[in-house]
Amino acid sequence: PSLQVLAAERGEPPHEVCGFDCRFCSDLAAIEEGIERLRLSGSRHGGAGETTGALLHGFFRFFGAEYRGGIVSVRQGILQNDHGEDPGGS
Repeated sequence: PSLQVLAAERGEPPHEVCGFDCRFCSDLAAIEEGIERLRLSGSRHGGAGETTGALLHGFFRFFGAEYRGGIVSVRQGILQNDHGEDPGGS
């Protein structure tokens, strides 16, 4: 889960640095709960039961060797071309 999104979902107050909201969730129980929700959901980011380590390994394998361009938003879970459009058309 995105630690920034978890903080917003939990209603934690913004922490601005140079005009940017830099809050993040540091509650270990909330983070573990978010990871478990993803694990059980079988989301498109990995199959149900896939370990966090396996997901991280796949991320670096793809973006370190196979990825060929565009903007990656890890926080939002999307790929965009250089013009901010979804290259998959969705």
